[in-house]
Amino acid sequence: MPKLAFDFEWIDPADAKGPELRATWARLQISVDGQPVTRLIDDVSRSVRSSVFLPIYPLAEWLVTNWWFLLHETQAPGKTFSRDYWHRHNLRYAGEGFALPALSVVPTGATILLDWRPVHLTVQRVEFTEKGAAYIDVEEFRRTVADTVTAVLGRLAEYNVRETLLAQEWEAITNATEQEGEFCAATAALGLDPYAIGDPEGHDILEVSESLPSPVVEDFFAAAEFQHLRERAHQVLAGIESSRANRADLKPLKELKGETLHRLLVPDLPWHQGYRFARILRERLSLDGERLNSLNALGGALRLKPIELQAAISQLTGPSGAFDVVVDVNPLNSPGFAISTSKNREEALRFAFCRGIFEYLTTPPGQPLLVTRALLERQQRNRAFAAEFLVPAASLKDLLRGDSVSGEEIEDLAAEFGVSPLVVRHQLENHHLARILDE
Repeated sequence: MPKLAFDFEWIDPADAKGPELRATWARLQISVDGQPVTRLIDDVSRSVRSSVFLPIYPLAEWLVTNWWFLLHETQAPGKTFSRDYWHRHNLRYAGEGFALPALSVVPTGATILLDWRPVHLTVQRVEFTEKGAAYIDVEEFRRTVADTVTAVLGRLAEYNVRETLLAQEWEAITNATEQEGEFCAATAALGLDPYAIGDPEGHDILEVSESLPSPVVEDFFAAAEFQHLRERAHQVLAGIESSRANRADLKPLKELKGETLHRLLVPDLPWHQGYRFARILRERLSLDGERLNSLNALGGALRLKPIELQAAISQLTGPSGAFDVVVDVNPLNSPGFAISTSKNREEALRFAFCRGIFEYLTTPPGQPLLVTRALLERQQRNRAFAAEFLVPAASLKDLLRGDSVSGEEIEDLAAEFGVSPLVVRHQLENHHLARILDE
């Protein structure tokens, strides 16, 4: 897996002002998997180089003051983020006037998504030229940041610069208990500063966190909004109760789960794992290119009778937008699926149901599970599974008449597979099957 590196060497600060800045002036190169993110064109000298010259203190302080956000505040379509989101997640806002690249840092669970884009900084008169994206291990990210902060604090100590905000914040982070860390993670996932939140808000977050089963806590806070926190928690708990109360006995699905097909998955990017599992399941069910373009067709493919399928699906009542499906098992160890009432079209319901199927088949038995729109790895996997299970890339490719498709053709293909045009569009783009003509 790629690694993030902050490579720097201390240099003469010349006429820099401020003790923290003078003590930590350096040549800095940021790279991902050996590729320099800090490659730039200097407008003044018209030269190209792979490093910047600046004090490291502002960067270290930004990393530490945004620590919990960088580890836990992911993205979720439909979730309202404050306009300060990118100030907490993009390195270009860490320089306090000094030039840093537009490198965004977005947590996705066990990994961190790094995304960097070219940017021309007219005031600093430099242009960062590189573009790329990579997922890095979250523990590797923690170590990289910790090593950088430790080096900066050591340099400050050499210059007798103490009692800085950096030192205070880092001490609070490193001394946090497990319970305090869980609270900070949940709070930051909501877009709130754990160290600046009021007592009433903190009480609400703690109470909601303790009311939810532990397997759904991370997914819940990644997708929930603070202003609807209790309402969302009630929605999820009602969905769990509904799933556990259903009387269906979906023996074919229980047998599939018993085969532990998920063990055939290999470590990979989450969407690749989802695609692979969809192909494994289709092969196991001998579906070949069979269209699953109706709920009855999907149930038949899974060896379920219509009455059994209907009994296992209930409505996830409450506000729409954050959560799509709650999955749990009943006393017969058979799964129940509480699906958001916003999925009132059959194609949306089938897609959501398939995401729930993936979660049931690939996670330990007896755990309630939450399907959301957040960017977490779990959600990327189940979305990819549903897309590939309903619209196999190989079958889609066979229907293409050329190397480009129009919007009208996408509509026709969506009707063929019984899914939304957006699912077809994603399959075309993600599998590089054809160029989409914008109309």
